[in-house]
Amino acid sequence: MKRIGMEVPAGSDGNLQRGFTLLELMIVVAIAAILATVAVPALNTFVERNRLTSATNDVVGGLNFARSEAASRGEQVSINPLDGDWGNGMSIEVDGNTIQRIEITDGVTFTGESFAFRAVGEVFGGQSKCLEIDAGGDEAPQFVAISPAGQVRVTKNSCN
Repeated sequence: MKRIGMEVPAGSDGNLQRGFTLLELMIVVAIAAILATVAVPALNTFVERNRLTSATNDVVGGLNFARSEAASRGEQVSINPLDGDWGNGMSIEVDGNTIQRIEITDGVTFTGESFAFRAVGEVFGGQSKCLEIDAGGDEAPQFVAISPAGQVRVTKNSCN
C-alpha cells in the first residue's frame, strides 16, 4: 500500500513506505466529526449566555449612570424605550434630551416600562420597576429590579 508523508522501514518489496493509509485518514476524520457534533451545541449555549450577560450588564450600567446623573444634576432623569421600542434598547433623558443611548444586542429582547429617577436617586412614584432581558433559546431570561430607593439588582427570577 502506498503511503504519503512519513518514512518507515522498507516493505517486503524493498520500497520505502511513507505517510498514512486512506483508512487511517478516514478514522481521524470520523473522530473529528464526532467531536464537532459534541462541541457545536455547547458553543451555541455559550454564545447565547454571553449575549444575555452582555445585554444585562449594559442595562445595569445605564441604569446606574441614570441614577448617578439624577443625583449629580439635581433633576429628574427618565428611562424610556429607544426610538419608542424597548426592542431597540433604552434612552436616558433629561428634560427630553437624550444623554445616553443603550442599544440592545441582536437576538436579545428587552421589555419594561418607562420610569424616572428623582433628583435624590429614588424611583419617581416610589414603586419598584422591573425590566426583563431574554436571549431566547434555552437560556432563562434575566430580570433587572429597581427598588423604590433606586437600587439596581439582577435576578434570574421575576422581580417580585
